[in-house]
Amino acid sequence: MCTPYTVKSGDTLSQIGQRYGVAWQKLAHYNHIANPDIINPNQTICIPGAR
Repeated sequence: MCTPYTVKSGDTLSQIGQRYGVAWQKLAHYNHIANPDIINPNQTICIPGAR
């Protein structure tokens, strides 16, 4: 199960992961993001096991 999250301008995987208690590496892997420095506003990512 995962929680969908829509990326906002200025977001980073690290910030999103910290907000949801998930490592940015896990977010990148789970969402098939090859370059974790490139995420786009309005992109929807899945937060696995979000608390």
